[in-house]
Amino acid sequence: MALCLKARRRAALVAAALAGCAEWGGGTTGAINSWNGARYEEVAAQWGTPTRSGSAEGGAVTHTWLSPYVRFGIFGGNAGSGVAASFPLPGMGPDPAHVCERTLTFRDGRVVHQEWNGPDTICAPYKRR
Repeated sequence: MALCLKARRRAALVAAALAGCAEWGGGTTGAINSWNGARYEEVAAQWGTPTRSGSAEGGAVTHTWLSPYVRFGIFGGNAGSGVAASFPLPGMGPDPAHVCERTLTFRDGRVVHQEWNGPDTICAPYKRR
């Protein structure tokens, strides 16, 4: 019985912590909200040149950024140990689980709409500084 009570208390603490993150705009939602109304120059200064751009209805412009796809790892074995990085080969797309694709729509130079695709662990760090 005491063990169940401890587990319930832990679960309640975890739930409260997660609710706090959602309330304060943490994770990807917080990153998205941080860019509402931002100017294109500010976004480009933090994220660099867009991967692709296009036109939208009513004179709006869309720009898409992809997170860099670089995976690092530490390895070891009989032949030694070290650190490695992997990059996708030409024609082979990155694993979607390791990419954050952000498409922002700009009207009059300001963000008016956003679509983000990717896991929270990859997208959340793209919050406005």
